[in-house]
Amino acid sequence: MFEIFHEVPVKCSARKLYGAITAENAISNWWLKGSRYEARVGAVNSFPLSDGSGQIRMKVLELIEGKSQKWLCVEHKHIDWINTEVSFEVVPESADTSVLRFKHSNWRERSGVFGRVSFYWSALYLRNLRDMLEAGKL
Repeated sequence: MFEIFHEVPVKCSARKLYGAITAENAISNWWLKGSRYEARVGAVNSFPLSDGSGQIRMKVLELIEGKSQKWLCVEHKHIDWINTEVSFEVVPESADTSVLRFKHSNWRERSGVFGRVSFYWSALYLRNLRDMLEAGKL
C-alpha cells in the first residue's frame, strides 16, 4: 500500500487549526464547496466534486478532540479512492504556530490518479487551508 504524506506548518494556534479541519463551514471553504460534514465517529459525510461529476463520501473513523481525525473513503467516481484513509493530525509548536500532519493512505498503486491527488492535496487544498488560516479567513 502507498501513502501520500504532507507536513504543513501553519501560523495559528492548534485549536484554530483543529477547528478548520472539523467544522463544516471551514472545510467547505478550503477543500470542496458545498461539503456536508459532521464531526462524529461513524458519520458518513459528503464532499461534492468541483466538476459536478459526483461526490466523495467519507466515513469518520476516528476523532480525537483538539488533536486528530481519520476518514475512510466509501464512495468516489475513481475506484482507486475507495477504502483509502485520510488523516489529519494537529501538532502544536507554540501558542501561535502549529503543524498539520496529513496522510492519504492505503492506495493500492502509485499510478492512475495517485500523483494527481498528491499534487491537489499539497498545491491546492492544504495550501488553501494554511493561507486562509494565516489571513484570518477561517
